[in-house]
Amino acid sequence: MDGGADDRRGSSRCVLWHAPGVEPPPALLSALEKREVSFVAVSDAYAALAEILVEARRDSGRPVLVLVEPSGLSRAREMHGVLGRSGKGVSVWMYARGANPALRAVVASDVETWPEATRPEVPQVQVVNGLRGRVLEAEPEPVEHDTASNGASTKGLLSREELAMLLGDEDQSA
Repeated sequence: MDGGADDRRGSSRCVLWHAPGVEPPPALLSALEKREVSFVAVSDAYAALAEILVEARRDSGRPVLVLVEPSGLSRAREMHGVLGRSGKGVSVWMYARGANPALRAVVASDVETWPEATRPEVPQVQVVNGLRGRVLEAEPEPVEHDTASNGASTKGLLSREELAMLLGDEDQSA
């Protein structure tokens, strides 16, 4: 949800779905407030669907989804189809500036003019078998090691003097 007069005061419930970055027209908002219609404004198709289906489950009248400038909503056609199948009791209206009337119920001819939802491009995946048969013929680098009496490396270890100093043995001298 990103705003709106969601105080649930009126008997009518409304979800305004508008394009991201575009605020619902002030004329529409004031008209809804004058009629004491509670509304929530959202800019995401999934949020709009969730809100309207929650309202449809409540036993509080007939909820209305208002598509604000539906030609600018990328999934308006899909939304209308989903609500036709799953949104029992949901009315779908549209608001378009310059239209007469600006706010009206959606009809089939409106839906046909809306753009189809664009599907994201599916990346091509090329599966390559493991490294079998493709092992590089490289020789391993030899490991340098300083062997002491037991064969362990003493590189980087403390000298006898340093060890005696750390242990507090003052009587040892190397």
